[in-house]
Amino acid sequence: MTDQAEKKHSAFWGVMVIAGTVIGGGMFALPVDLAGAWFFWGAFILIIA
Repeated sequence: MTDQAEKKHSAFWGVMVIAGTVIGGGMFALPVDLAGAWFFWGAFILIIA
């Protein structure tokens, strides 16, 4: 087995991970939020988002 040096990630990497998590959570929550909306309002919100 070869020893591999631990790679340190930058602050930019951390920001990108958090941003991806937030965007993914928002995409997951959109159908739940739009379930009570009528078609027009649901389509309008999806276009804006």
